[in-house]
Amino acid sequence: MKHVFALIILFVCLNTNAQTFFGLNNYIEYKVGNLPLIISVPHGGTVNPSSIPTRTCNNAVTVTDGNTIELARQIDTALQQLTGCKAHFVFCHLRRTKIDCNRNLADGTCGNLQMQQSWNEFQKFIDTAQLIANTTYNNKSFYIDLHGHGNPIPRLELGYLLTETELGYSNTTLNQLSYVNTSSIKNLVNSNINSYTHAQLLRDSFALGSYFGYGGYPAVPSLQIQNPGTSSGYYNGGYNTFANTCASPSVISSGVQIECNNPNVRDTYINRKKFADSTARILIKFFKKHYGINLMNACLVNSIKQTEMQEISIYPTLLKGDKFLLVKNKNLENKPFIITNTQGAQLIINRVKDNKILLPNLAPGAYYLLIEGYKVAKFICLPE
Repeated sequence: MKHVFALIILFVCLNTNAQTFFGLNNYIEYKVGNLPLIISVPHGGTVNPSSIPTRTCNNAVTVTDGNTIELARQIDTALQQLTGCKAHFVFCHLRRTKIDCNRNLADGTCGNLQMQQSWNEFQKFIDTAQLIANTTYNNKSFYIDLHGHGNPIPRLELGYLLTETELGYSNTTLNQLSYVNTSSIKNLVNSNINSYTHAQLLRDSFALGSYFGYGGYPAVPSLQIQNPGTSSGYYNGGYNTFANTCASPSVISSGVQIECNNPNVRDTYINRKKFADSTARILIKFFKKHYGINLMNACLVNSIKQTEMQEISIYPTLLKGDKFLLVKNKNLENKPFIITNTQGAQLIINRVKDNKILLPNLAPGAYYLLIEGYKVAKFICLPE
C-alpha cells in the first residue's frame, strides 16, 4: 500500500460539508469528496515565492497550464449541482517554475527541501483520496490528472500511457496483455460491468473520449478520432498518470491524463462553465456505464453506509504512561489495525491480541485508530 496522508479525513468525509486541507504555507490544497472520482491539478498554480529558487535542473519545463485550477473548480461546482456530491480535488498552487508535481521528486523539486515537502503533500493527498474512494466504493474509483496543452490542434488529448504510435495499432493488438498491462485503465478493462475490451474502452462508442466528442469537444483517442497521428506532439500521460493509476502495481484506481486545449475550453469563464457542465454529465454517464455506479445518489447511499458503521469502544482514551488500549468490542480479536498521527502518518500496523492494542514508543499527542469496517477512534497520549 502507498503511504497514506491525512487519514483523519476518513471519518468525516462521507457525511459532512466540504472539508479542505492544506499543506505547508497553503501551497497544496485537498478538497475532500464523497464520490469515487479524484482530480488533481499539478500545473495551474500562480504562487511565486521569491524565497524558492527557480527550477533549472534536468532541462526543467516551467510553463503554467493556464486556468486549469479555475476549470477544475467549475467542474467541482457542476458535479455538485447535478449530483449533490463532491469529487476529491488536489491542487498545487505554486507556479511550475518552483515545483513540478507531475515529475519525479528529484526533477520536480531540483533538491529544494521545502519543495520536497510540498511535492510529498501533493502525492499523499492523492493517496488519501484514493484510499477513501476505494474503501467507500469497493475499489471502483477513477483518477484524472487535469492539464492544459498548447498544441495547435484544438482537441482534448486523453493520455492512457499509450504512445501515439501504439494508438495507431489495431484493436486486436491493443487488446493484447502486453498493452493492457501497461495501460492506466488496466483494472477497468478487467472489471467493467459490460466486459468491454481495452480497445473498446479507448475508442469505441462508450469510451470517455467518445463521450466528449458527442458533447462537442473533440478528443483523442475516441470513436471520432481513433489515434493522434505520429507527429502531433500528443501527450500520453506523465508521472502522475503512472504513479496514481493501476499502471503502477500498488494502485487500484484506473485513470487518465486529460490535456485540455485553450480555445473553447479554458480561455474564458463562459467556455470553462460550458465544458465543466458537459464534463459533469459525461462523468455521470461514464460511471454508470462502466462501473454500475449512479453518481446521482452515490454519496447519499454511502453516507447511510457510514452511519451504519459500528463504533470502536476503547479505553482509556487519555493515556499517561499506558502502552496499550483495551478494546471492548469482542469481535475485533485478531483484526488488523493502523495507528496514525493527526497528519496521517502510519505509525503502527498490527493486530488486536487479547482485546489489547499495543502502543510502543508513542510520543505525547493525538492519534487515530483505524480498523476496516469501523468508525475511526481518537485517543491522546499525555506527557508523563
